[in-house]
Amino acid sequence: MKTLTFVLIATALVVGDRSVTAVGAIECTTAGLQQKAPAGTTITAAAMVAAGAGAATDVTGFGLLGHLRKMIEASGCAAIVDAGSVPLLPSVLDLARRDVVAGGTKRNHAWLQEVTGWGELTTPEQIVLSDAQTSGGLLVAAYRSPSTELFTEIGEVVAGSPGSISVTGRVRE
Repeated sequence: MKTLTFVLIATALVVGDRSVTAVGAIECTTAGLQQKAPAGTTITAAAMVAAGAGAATDVTGFGLLGHLRKMIEASGCAAIVDAGSVPLLPSVLDLARRDVVAGGTKRNHAWLQEVTGWGELTTPEQIVLSDAQTSGGLLVAAYRSPSTELFTEIGEVVAGSPGSISVTGRVRE
């Protein structure tokens, strides 16, 4: 899974947040670009089939949990997400703590409130998982644990109210 999230960093640059220096922004962007195609790996349809993929979507404007909600709602399922398993780019949680957040991300967060049990997450941690991605990788629902070389397991699909999400753990910086 690609590291999240570019939008919080881009928002910081647009509003002129001085805590995100040019060097820091370049490092974050470079880290993100490297996440798009890690050396020697390509996620293909064959790799997803081999992992037992039953469904997949790109993580874009609705954010990670927004896309997950749509997938499980359509499937009549619920999900449990381990927040600590979701990989993040450096400094995004700090930006969320200072409310350097795009309007789309805030709308995503509000839309998720009715179906998401956030557990012990703070609002900034919730924001990071709701961030409106520009290119956030793939969210794949698989029938078995996939290869850890290509995928990061972040949770599980369970029986429950369609579209409901329960978040456990805490976001790791």
